[in-house]
Amino acid sequence: MKTTVLLVRHGQSLGNLRESFLGHTDLDLSPLGVQQATLLGEHLKDRPIDAAEASDLQRAYHTAVAALRYHGITPKENAGFREIFAGEWENLRFDDIAATYPDEWSVWRTDIGRACPVGGESVAALAERVYAAFDDLVTRYAGKTVLVGTHATPIRLLKCRALSIPVADAARVPWAPNASLTEIAVEDGTLTLVRDGEDAFLGELHSALSSKV
Repeated sequence: MKTTVLLVRHGQSLGNLRESFLGHTDLDLSPLGVQQATLLGEHLKDRPIDAAEASDLQRAYHTAVAALRYHGITPKENAGFREIFAGEWENLRFDDIAATYPDEWSVWRTDIGRACPVGGESVAALAERVYAAFDDLVTRYAGKTVLVGTHATPIRLLKCRALSIPVADAARVPWAPNASLTEIAVEDGTLTLVRDGEDAFLGELHSALSSKV
């Protein structure tokens, strides 16, 4: 029995726009992010989707709502798919984090699998949280196609899992762009990465994480 999980990264957020690390800071989509989410909904218009869940943070939840506009499905909130808790880095600009916490920020940028925002959640702990949420989701929606609205770091870690890459080596896996679609199929306990950060449907409205991350 195959279960299909459509991982949707949120559209450009107000934090992305000002190059800040939002983590659990609950800012919504930027005007561009709203446009991106709308185009994602158009892209998924004819894709059969049985159910949906999303991070309870506005940027991810509202992206999921827009993605499902033709399906008559309201996503259930699931805090297990939240972005990493960034501790003292919450809502700081990337340049300010680099200036104040140069050593820890360097690990984040070059060796993310071993990183931990100061006073926050380690990437290893985030992986445990997200993997548990993913496994529970697959159990509850076995044999179905379910959309999950989430964030950049959870998607990066789930790609690691699908590619059999240890969390410690997550630097080998790229970030997903805004409002992109990453698809993972699960069958007999085996994860297969079917689509990786698909966003060609956005055209000139494509956007990604700042190179400063």
